[in-house]
Amino acid sequence: MGKQKKKKASLLREMHHLGEAKPKQSPEPSMDRMRSRIPEGTEVITPGPDALKMSKLIQEFVEPYFEQIGDFQQCSSFMPLAIVAWNTAIMPKDKHAREITNFLEVSKPNNDPIEIHGIRQLIQDLIADKIEYYDDFDRMVLDYDFYIAPDGQWRLSVISEPPDYGDGKDEDVVLADEAAILED
Repeated sequence: MGKQKKKKASLLREMHHLGEAKPKQSPEPSMDRMRSRIPEGTEVITPGPDALKMSKLIQEFVEPYFEQIGDFQQCSSFMPLAIVAWNTAIMPKDKHAREITNFLEVSKPNNDPIEIHGIRQLIQDLIADKIEYYDDFDRMVLDYDFYIAPDGQWRLSVISEPPDYGDGKDEDVVLADEAAILED
């Protein structure tokens, strides 16, 4: 494994909060909470107003599902599946099954084989959607926070890898942005 891939894997492990319970109402600004979890020495850049924001891409990605699900608590439970699917779809196809299995082992869903199979199938469907509709976007989500802001809006904050401009991704830089999802 190359130095850059080891660094990325390490950063993903350090920032791996997928499936962690999120508070319904955010007591402190989401970005402040997420920045406190970023490894020391990592530069956090906020994209400009015209830049592509990962939070908006993820919003578009989950929107059809959220419209079917409806309530915040269920959407909050769905979000880790969507993020795992997004990141897994970026990886080589031969790693997909192992990544899904790792997620299921870490997230410890009910031991019901039917439920586990359903979750696995949903993640596979999400991976297929990511590849079909967002295949040109290869930035991994390193951390996220999905919460209800004091104004009642559902918000998604995302920390992601910076884009690769052909000279390799900068290992010590992450992008942080935020988007409104729905109103409660």
